Amino acid sequence: GRHWIQNLFEDEPEHSHRTAEDDERRAEETMARLYSCKASWWRLVQLLWYLLPLGFLWPLWLVNPFAFWTVVASQLERCGPCFVKLSQWLATRRDIFPDSICIAFGRLHEQVTAEWSPGVTPAEVLAQLQASGLHLRTLADSPQASGSIAEVYFGELEDGTAVAVKCMRPGIRPLIEGDLAWLLWAANVSDGHPVLRMYALRWAAELFCNQVYMQTDFRIE
Repeated sequence: GRHWIQNLFEDEPEHSHRTAEDDERRAEETMARLYSCKASWWRLVQLLWYLLPLGFLWPLWLVNPFAFWTVVASQLERCGPCFVKLSQWLATRRDIFPDSICIAFGRLHEQVTAEWSPGVTPAEVLAQLQASGLHLRTLADSPQASGSIAEVYFGELEDGTAVAVKCMRPGIRPLIEGDLAWLLWAANVSDGHPVLRMYALRWAAELFCNQVYMQTDFRIE
């Protein structure tokens, strides 16, 4: 098997031991950080630009549901990593959603275009590793896997050990923080309505936000 090299392009030290108390404290810190983030109106305009046109495509759903949800998945992919993560979750819930949705959204488990991030080049990976005192004999010219938050390159150490290098995409954290800030804002609004409060939308939103943001910390993820 390959050895994993993670935490690239992260600015926090790696810790090898975690306790339940550490996880609870980190979750509280995550929510405090996200609640303090400012939701950008310009970002909201961008999201509406991607999503509002879907309202005009509803006749396609009547004719070909799979084609409609494929278009929806493509638009959600353009919206950023939070929407990709939401789509990936929807794809796993065959107990709730029809196959047309699960199959269309399931594509985002395999490969993500990630228009919102330029990705990390092999030269940047090698430079970061060398700055950390780690030298590779070889590194693939392209990522083996490309997700919404990170990319994975295969390579070899100088002693021939096969490694997988996991790198966070540039600019991901601010984008995620801004989108989750809007989600928490909407959840808080719903929590003020007696009927909507019964559905515990705020609790669900906080759980989703914590799970998504946790994936930007490779010490946990």
